Amino acid sequence: MIKYVWNSYTNIVLFQAFFGNDEKKSWYSCVTSVYTLEGGNKMPKVKTNRSAAKRFTKTGSGKFKRTKSGKNHFTGKKASKSIRNLRKGTLVSAADTPRMREILPY
Repeated sequence: MIKYVWNSYTNIVLFQAFFGNDEKKSWYSCVTSVYTLEGGNKMPKVKTNRSAAKRFTKTGSGKFKRTKSGKNHFTGKKASKSIRNLRKGTLVSAADTPRMREILPY
């Protein structure tokens, strides 16, 4: 069941969808679907995932660079050569690149 709620303060109509048995507790507002009363759909914003932006950087050719894992702790038992190699960055795999383009569009 879907109902529409008009917010007079913002002049926006929101969807609300009903899931489950208890009608009082199970109304969920759809955040992405917004219609304005002036007419037309409001396009959703393309937002950067801020946690991913702190961990990955985009190269000039459009690939994504990341740091290697395994250097934060338990380094006492690792060889110096392996710790030295963990300092270098590496590229995100080709299989994960489409997902990275979605969360880091810019």
